[in-house]
Amino acid sequence: MAVRRARPRDLEGIYNIVKGTREFEASKNTRFFKKQELKEWISDRKSSIVLVSEEGKINGFLFAKIISRNWCMLDSIAVSPDHRGKGCATRLLDKLYKELKAKKCDYIQALVLAGNKQTRGFWRKKGYSEGNKFVWIEKFL
Repeated sequence: MAVRRARPRDLEGIYNIVKGTREFEASKNTRFFKKQELKEWISDRKSSIVLVSEEGKINGFLFAKIISRNWCMLDSIAVSPDHRGKGCATRLLDKLYKELKAKKCDYIQALVLAGNKQTRGFWRKKGYSEGNKFVWIEKFL
């Protein structure tokens, strides 16, 4: 299993995971990630899109953005259903942590669906603590 930063040619493979993952639905009006956004994030040095692949097939990815010198927002992590439970997410996180430590970034946060107990348990096992609960609000301009 290979873990590395995403490249422009990885766009389709990452997007296929996004469109097949219901957890990316922020509301009934929106789904995360248009292809153009992914393309921009892959080339943005303040963003980290890390992927895990096997035999050339992308099986998972992580997207994080450095907000300030010491703060990183872990926007999303997704692993294809047939590769869950095989350590993919842990490998993605390990790669991200290594990048963040090299940049002296020492704080990371993420949003998790409140009703997704399995995912919340995963994050607790990784040493994350739960903070306040929020409601997603949105407005289209």
